[in-house]
Amino acid sequence: LGGNANDASIVPMTFLDPNTGTIAFNVRISDPTYTLVGQRSADLDTWVTDEISVEDSASSLGADFVLRSITYSGTADKMFFRVATPGAD
Repeated sequence: LGGNANDASIVPMTFLDPNTGTIAFNVRISDPTYTLVGQRSADLDTWVTDEISVEDSASSLGADFVLRSITYSGTADKMFFRVATPGAD
């Protein structure tokens, strides 16, 4: 997500826009075994990928990354988001 485990001063960058319901984070694309998906939950128990749209754009971290934006398109009063590896429970 843009952090560096060898340098505590370099932290992952995650962005939230509460007006649009969009969360954005950097994803490394230079390693095909490293994949992340956005998920949502209304109760922090059941996580799903429906009613969200995903868009990738250029990242300020360079060609090895994309900035992945996830936007919730539903109508729930509250919603929680997380970034997970495929198959996460």
